[in-house]
Amino acid sequence: MLGKLMKHEFKATGRLVPLVFMAWAIFALSTFLTRQTGWNAASGISLFFFIIAGAAAVIITYVVVITRFYKSMYANEGYLSLTLPVEGWKLIFTKVLTSFIWITLSYAVMIATIILTVVFAIKGNSGVWAEFKEQLFMVFGIREKDFWRIILYSSVAALIQTLAGIMQIYFAITLANTGSFQKNAVAFSFVFYLAISFIVQMIGMGLILFVPLSFYFGSDGAKIVFEPMISSMNQQVVDKIGLSSTLLDLACIGGLYAGILKLLQRRVSVR
Repeated sequence: MLGKLMKHEFKATGRLVPLVFMAWAIFALSTFLTRQTGWNAASGISLFFFIIAGAAAVIITYVVVITRFYKSMYANEGYLSLTLPVEGWKLIFTKVLTSFIWITLSYAVMIATIILTVVFAIKGNSGVWAEFKEQLFMVFGIREKDFWRIILYSSVAALIQTLAGIMQIYFAITLANTGSFQKNAVAFSFVFYLAISFIVQMIGMGLILFVPLSFYFGSDGAKIVFEPMISSMNQQVVDKIGLSSTLLDLACIGGLYAGILKLLQRRVSVR
């Protein structure tokens, strides 16, 4: 059943998002070809639309998956979704996983946009990139071989944070469709999301600074240390990143997921 639900979700959300990705790829190819041929005017225009398409990929993806979640759960389609002979956790799981995959792909497009824009800009001048790397490692006091460890940690933390963000949005939408809130569900969805996001960020900031668990990077390597990030704030270079916010994000994912299921069972109303 999970497979059928996933297939249905990808089909429902896959009408627009892949087209945006295709447009981005076309502009990337166009920029590359026009720069290769030395057609500067066309290259500049193509690069502009390439950057716009990269940013639009993220925005449009979020709009599509959020709209899909709301319509399929609490609008007209909700009557069908909530009466399917499927456990609630499977229903929410497939929607969250589908959204996470699409959003992760959109972020990959955005990152590729930044990287390719830099590549297009410094093409033919490899010395600029070498100098940039040297300055980067010198400023942060890290070795080149530790750079990829930092990238790996940052990527994992970003993925967890993205999933936590999705859960915050979907919990806010679910809560806004309970009881008297439903009359202004869209407005309350924004209010609840902003409130949840603010609270989580404030708690996360405190945990990052004061909990003795950090990712250290410096001239002697990159590793996990049991020291708070605030211990490096009075230095010229901040050489620690607090890990506690990532643990908070994991707790939020589980807690908000359970919260959505509980609201679905007892209090949610469908338009």
